[in-house]
Parts: sequence; C-alpha cells; structure tokens
Amino acid sequence: MAAYEDALVGPLFVPWGEHLLDLVDVQVGDSVLDVACGPGTVAQLAAARVGPLGSVVGCDLSEEMLSIARSKGDVGDVSIEYRQCPAEKLSVEHDSFDVAVCQQGLQFFGNRVGALSEIRRALRGSGRVGVSVWCEIESCEPFAAIASSIARVLGPEAAAGYCNGPWGFNDAQQIHDDLRAAGFGDVEVRRDAIAVAFDDADHLIRTLGAAPVGAQVHALDSDGRRALRSAVEDATADLTKGGVISGLTTCHTAMGTA
Repeated sequence: MAAYEDALVGPLFVPWGEHLLDLVDVQVGDSVLDVACGPGTVAQLAAARVGPLGSVVGCDLSEEMLSIARSKGDVGDVSIEYRQCPAEKLSVEHDSFDVAVCQQGLQFFGNRVGALSEIRRALRGSGRVGVSVWCEIESCEPFAAIASSIARVLGPEAAAGYCNGPWGFNDAQQIHDDLRAAGFGDVEVRRDAIAVAFDDADHLIRTLGAAPVGAQVHALDSDGRRALRSAVEDATADLTKGGVISGLTTCHTAMGTA
C-alpha cells in the first residue's frame, strides 16, 4: 500500500484523476462518490472541486488503503467520509450522489456488472458516472518497459502476471456493454493518452511494490536487483532524458447517466 502511494499516486493517478473528473464535469456543490478510492487520490481532487457546498464519500475494500486516505485529512473546508465496503455492496444510501467515479478499479471486481449496478443505485436520477480502465499495456510505455524487464529477469510467467493485473481488462466494447447491462444510459467510451514521468529507473522499479510480482522483486538478491535495474534502464532508454523516464499512458474512460 505504501509503495502504491509513494511511487504511483503523484506521477500517474493524480493527472489521470483530474482527467476523469474533467470528463464527468464535477462542479461546485456536487456530491461525489469515489468507488475503489484507494488512498483517496480522486476523492481529494474531487473535494477541491466541490468545495464546502458539496460532499465526497470514498469507498474501498482495503482498510489499509483507507487508513492512508484518512491520514491525509480534509481538503480545505470539505471533510471526506471514507467507508470500508466491497464495490458490489456499497455502504451508501440510494439516490444520494450527483457523480460517481471509479479510477482503475473495475478490472479487479469479481462482479463488474453487479458493482456498476450498485453505483447506479447510489446515483440520483440525473447522476453521472465515470469509470477509467487502462488500455493494453503496450500503449502504456513505461509499464510496457517494466513488463519486458520482468520477463528478462524473472521470466515470462511473472511478466504475464504483471500484465494481466491492471491491464488485464482492456476491451472497450465490453466496458460499454457492462455499463449498459448495469442500466446506464448515454454510454460513451473514450480512449485518451497522457504523458507521465518517473524520476529515474529506481522510481519505476519502486512501482513494483504495488504489483503482483512485488514479493518476487523484494526477494531478489543483490545480483538480481542489479540485473533488474539494468534491464529497466535498457528498456526505457528511448524514454529517458536527463535521467527522467517519460512516456505515454493510455486509458479507456467510460461515461454514462443513471
């Protein structure tokens, strides 16, 4: 959880969170539900937009993630409420929110349509939903480089496990169909790209602490760690300038109305 917050939130989830909130047009005074809120990244960004006339509730299955989120405190005069619950059974009232968002959570839900139906239940009749899901890993340049580095050092099975995590559900039509099956109307799925930057190879390697291969990376001896760093430097050579690794990340964002 700490690796997620330390290595990924600033360079990756903040810019994509702002993009998600732009697309669903979060306004002053809105009530916002953030599903699979993790360490509160999008919830905090939403609170800054809705102001004291609005409200924000974040829900997540992980109490550890919610502890990190709560430790960040309020945003100005906006107090964010965090609730521990699964996406398929949200601890929120019916018809309570103007906007619901879910950043990079849908691909991990055991019952995607069930979770989306719960989100729809929580929205008012005119409510808006925005759900983001990574596109194929090949279109997310820094992470494609990490995947090839994992294959080189830990083997193809470890690399496949890495790729099939956050990037394992990237079918735009299926995302569209899941929202429609949950009862949402006016469904649109966009494909957008944002350039992100990591300080250096070590920063990019630290992101693996939040990945399924994190334990394998942690178990590497000094030779293995040097091999992984060398592999990452080779794989990101074309993305590196002045030591900083920059590359495009690509995401599907699905929007609809309740």
